[in-house]
Amino acid sequence: MVSKKVLEYMRYFLRILFITFANLIAIPAYIVYALLLYPIKKYYPEFYWTHVEPRLFQALLGMVASWLYSGGYKVIESGDDLTSILDKEALVLVNHQSTSDVPILMSSMYPKGVACGSMTWVMDYIFKFTNFGWISYFHEDFFICQGKDGRDEELVKLKKHMLNSYLPTGKKWIVVFPEGGFLYKRRKSSQQYAKKHNFPVLEHVTLPRIGAVKVITDSLYHDTLQNGVKKESLVPAERKLKWVIDITIGYPDRDSLSFPGMMAGIYSPRQIHVHYRAYPITEVPHDSNHLQTWLYDRYIEKEEFLEQYYNNKTSMNDTDKEIRHLPRLSEQEIKEDYHGIVFIHIFYFISSYVFWHAIYLHLFTVIGFCFSLIF
Repeated sequence: MVSKKVLEYMRYFLRILFITFANLIAIPAYIVYALLLYPIKKYYPEFYWTHVEPRLFQALLGMVASWLYSGGYKVIESGDDLTSILDKEALVLVNHQSTSDVPILMSSMYPKGVACGSMTWVMDYIFKFTNFGWISYFHEDFFICQGKDGRDEELVKLKKHMLNSYLPTGKKWIVVFPEGGFLYKRRKSSQQYAKKHNFPVLEHVTLPRIGAVKVITDSLYHDTLQNGVKKESLVPAERKLKWVIDITIGYPDRDSLSFPGMMAGIYSPRQIHVHYRAYPITEVPHDSNHLQTWLYDRYIEKEEFLEQYYNNKTSMNDTDKEIRHLPRLSEQEIKEDYHGIVFIHIFYFISSYVFWHAIYLHLFTVIGFCFSLIF
């Protein structure tokens, strides 16, 4: 009789095998679609970025969401109901604890329709060399180098990206992790900085950096000043930022998971909480000092939400007493769209099969021939 431990390891192996297979069919297929559809992207960019690419990207998010739900990892959402602003320009701020934050966020966004495909992700440069990074390159996300050296140069690049990529592609949401790194990496330095400058010492989040937030809000909403005189905005009124959405992710028992571990299913099934708060951009200060205070206040509030959630099992919906502009959600589990997930896997499998016979085999033949000439 096969032992329980052997069956458990077989389950890990089969999950890893299936997810690896899904990556091998979906990522190349997405890239091939992006290359084949380049003429549409060049000559009909509005159609491409509104009706084509977001659906391809949303399908990939649906794949990631299915991997989490099949492992028993359920996402529970609460806070403001974002339904009415899904198609509005917004800056999304998320606390950053581990590599699992991104798939959790993807899982929470996927059921919200094609809007989740119209996002620009601002992420660490190292992710450019991962499987998600290859997709993000064609999705025209922004990769930022962390660290003091070259920080100003990176922020200049970010501004250019907002004006030259985010605006022309018609995307809606911009996802930023203002803490600038994982909680366990930044907690000590953040606490030292807080003690030195008389800020609250935080345990469950770190004090956020305002650089990227300042650049994005200045570029896409606030009028800029030059020698004390307002410059004419480069952003059409209908494309200016409308909202700032603050998202707090909380893991049971402070146990932030790793993405590879979740994919393998080595963690026991659990519920992961995602709490939304939405603020009109008009409530976000312009000058650096007031913006820093406003942003720090949001993260101090996150600290309180997570403190109550971890220590007293109090939901963030109950701790969050602030009255804002949008109706509130009752705490609810995000339901999996099983039919949509099956369709996505079939779509990318058939696409990969066709591309294999039409493109990949011929490409491998050419590569093999070139190697034979060299070696």
